[in-house]
Amino acid sequence: MPSTFIEGIYGLWNNLLLKKEIRRKRIKTWDSFYMVNLVWGRRIPQFYLERFTSLCKQRKIEQIIDAGCGSGLYTTYFSLQGFKIVAIDVSRTGLALTKHLVRSLHFLKLTKAINVEPSIVNFIKGELPHFPVADHKAQAIFVNYILHQLTHKELTACIGEFRRILQNEGVILIHEPCGDKLLPPNETVEVLEDGSWFLKKHGVVNWNLTRDQLSKMMTDNFKVLSEGRLEENGKSKITFVLEKS
Repeated sequence: MPSTFIEGIYGLWNNLLLKKEIRRKRIKTWDSFYMVNLVWGRRIPQFYLERFTSLCKQRKIEQIIDAGCGSGLYTTYFSLQGFKIVAIDVSRTGLALTKHLVRSLHFLKLTKAINVEPSIVNFIKGELPHFPVADHKAQAIFVNYILHQLTHKELTACIGEFRRILQNEGVILIHEPCGDKLLPPNETVEVLEDGSWFLKKHGVVNWNLTRDQLSKMMTDNFKVLSEGRLEENGKSKITFVLEKS
């Protein structure tokens, strides 16, 4: 056999092993994380959260997909706003915490005091970029600090999945870290073939995006209803409210 064929087979096999290793460490990392951080979530600027919530209500959206629900902070928020929620996460521990948090709301006097009952939440163990959702069935998607943890290829596939499952004029809120330039890799970072970074210390992938890269990706695939940037504790963050057109 030609040596190039053998090299190609070895390359495919190594890529498969790497994907399995990334997936294994990703799940292990987040399971371990949620064992310590019982209720955790990156804070989204209130203006954009309220705008997204108001937009969903104006459009009579009934269900929101929380893609990467973590320990349930925003699943709980949207449930109390009256939306049915599909909570998806790769971590069984995170999903268990989300279930506990949501179900506990039914027993809290707070919900009775404000005359609100939490809406129905469906829990799904799943891993982005793949969504166990039929084509054009999603009315709204919520994504908070998730996309930067995907490899470049996974991120591209995930954007395609958003477009596949969203209805026409369906909306999506995306909140992600970003910067004006990429940070240089160091001894704790392994650069993967597609340019993604594998953070050895944390056991997760991080494809660092500049603001311009992320903005272009969103404008190429969606109608941007609003875009905002925030500097907080020395870190840059960007929030989009988007529509599939």
